[in-house]
Amino acid sequence: MTVDAKTACPKCREAIPIGLDTCPRCRAPLAVPRAPGTKRCPFCRGIIDANATRCRRCQRDFAFSRRWSRRSAAVAGVGLLVLAGWTASRWLGVPDTRSGCSEEMLPSCVQEARRLVTLGDTGRAFPYAAFSALRGSKEGSVLLSKIRSGQISDERGLHAKLDAACRHEDRASCFALALLKHNPGGQEATAYLAPACDKGDLPACLELGRVAHKGLWSEPQDFSKAASLYERVCTSGHGGCSYLGAMVESGEGVPEDKQHAVELYQTACDGGEMGGCTYLAAAYDTGEGVPKDTKRAVVFFQKACDGGEVGACNILGEAYANGEDVPKDPTRAEELYEKACAGGNMRGCVNLGWIYANGESASKDAKRAVGLYQAACDGREMLGCAHLGWMYANGKGVARDAKRAVELYQAACDGGEMNGCTNLGVAYDYGKGVSKDKKRAAALYQKACDGGKMLGCAYLGMMYDYGKGEPKDAKRAAKLYQAACDGGEMLGCANLGVAYASGKGEPNDVKRAVEVYEKACDGGETFGCANLGWMYDYGKGVSKDKKRAVALYQKACEGGDQWGCRQERRTRVAHAE
Repeated sequence: MTVDAKTACPKCREAIPIGLDTCPRCRAPLAVPRAPGTKRCPFCRGIIDANATRCRRCQRDFAFSRRWSRRSAAVAGVGLLVLAGWTASRWLGVPDTRSGCSEEMLPSCVQEARRLVTLGDTGRAFPYAAFSALRGSKEGSVLLSKIRSGQISDERGLHAKLDAACRHEDRASCFALALLKHNPGGQEATAYLAPACDKGDLPACLELGRVAHKGLWSEPQDFSKAASLYERVCTSGHGGCSYLGAMVESGEGVPEDKQHAVELYQTACDGGEMGGCTYLAAAYDTGEGVPKDTKRAVVFFQKACDGGEVGACNILGEAYANGEDVPKDPTRAEELYEKACAGGNMRGCVNLGWIYANGESASKDAKRAVGLYQAACDGREMLGCAHLGWMYANGKGVARDAKRAVELYQAACDGGEMNGCTNLGVAYDYGKGVSKDKKRAAALYQKACDGGKMLGCAYLGMMYDYGKGEPKDAKRAAKLYQAACDGGEMLGCANLGVAYASGKGEPNDVKRAVEVYEKACDGGETFGCANLGWMYDYGKGVSKDKKRAVALYQKACEGGDQWGCRQERRTRVAHAE
């Protein structure tokens, strides 16, 4: 059966493919009978041969069975969104990218918005950016903000086109129009979706659920309403199960039930919701609501990543970078970060930037790292701002600029990124880009420490240890060093070793000092290696061992510890004599 042929809509005369039962432009019924031995494609709804496993119109593969009946229903709903995006592109004059603006093709939608903004065509970029932003894309939000803060060419004409397309039930146009007409109360925004939901438009119900859940468009958060809308969509087999699962897992608006949440995630994943696969992977990874199974977690993260869930790509990249539950593979990690970043996941951009900045790939490129950190920072990923600040502070890939570094650290800290608070504390501690202020530095270290940044705890301990910015208090310092060490910060372990070796803030215990020095050295803290070398050099807490001492001094020296270098030279000279 030929499905690529064209016919004309009897109402609007739009040229459309044969096989559709409604016109994608004016929604007029076409009353095209379906021949015996045919079925509908679950993605584009075109009529195809009953035994086909690939649609000739949209070029997608599929397989039908009773086992996949629920999935087919869910995918069919997504297919309508793809067709809606295609309609918008025809009606608004946007080039047809075939993917349209659907949940599963969100990266393509973001990419199209980015391309059109770059070309300066903000009018055509607007629906793409609006849809991307409302589907949770940070880059989509940034692009949308740029479009709305600037001038949209022919805004009046665009308004009319969006309104007409929205009346023909094109969701991307409705979202764009809602944002174009947005007021502080958010009433006009939801007015375009509420009637559609009332008429049984389940995708519109899903969006209303997200508005209530996240408090979008200045609407108040309403967890009960959101859960009710998600459940309505989920039970119909049109998606939404992953959102409902997240609410059930956290107990937002519904009784907390982690096991039921996993069941909802499984349903979502089986139905093609890649967000559900990500949540399911996380459940197996942590063992919440299901027996812990890290191998299954990797399988579902991979499935989600392959399905376009770029957050899962980033998580999987971190696993390969660190060798967690998979063989360590920096090259594979870089590929996954690249995919995540290209899809709008700003944490993926940060991780990719870290690889370029620190030479964890064959092509160390500080300028490329700066660009990635800048993109992440612009996308409101505060860790990107913190890392970008460090690049400015140290003149890596960009001209050294201590004041710019402080601005970025401040932005990161204000945004809740404790790395930014720690680095900002260092700037005040040493007067880099700002006037030296030990008290301000101590306050920032405290904030970072309270926020879980163990390096901040170690630095704060040093303030108490030396009475800089805080009253001198060896016991308080030792407790902070212990907290930092327990939290995996090796500088804390090295300083704790000093406390035990000297009896400052802790009982004098040279054997315990050796233990924490060794932990610090094994963890990459060269100060710990140098001090451990000294313990072997003089037989403090261990048997005297000059060769072991020299090896540890050398390791510290190679890591940049100048005291270790001096001790290594001293011991070599003494040994030669």
